[in-house]
Amino acid sequence: SIWYIAIFIIIFLFPYAGLLSKKTLIQSFQVILYIPITFILEQLPYVFLAGISVKRISLLENRLSRLIQTSDKTQPADRIEKQTFLSMLIILI
Repeated sequence: SIWYIAIFIIIFLFPYAGLLSKKTLIQSFQVILYIPITFILEQLPYVFLAGISVKRISLLENRLSRLIQTSDKTQPADRIEKQTFLSMLIILI
């Protein structure tokens, strides 16, 4: 969507660069730069939040692996049940 506008400007405006004034060329160049930069800036919060989610999941996974290691003294059936429950919990988070 946004990229289509930038590509349209690049493809259809630059062949006529000799016919356009410098002011028009500068304005079109600003638009060409503005569109991708704006798109990237819009995506930054999602990248930041995804990083937080990955950190939370890795911390939870470390805690759960420690919990599983401490519960190794229990019976094998209980251990397998706890491991599957904790694995499902990680997937849901």
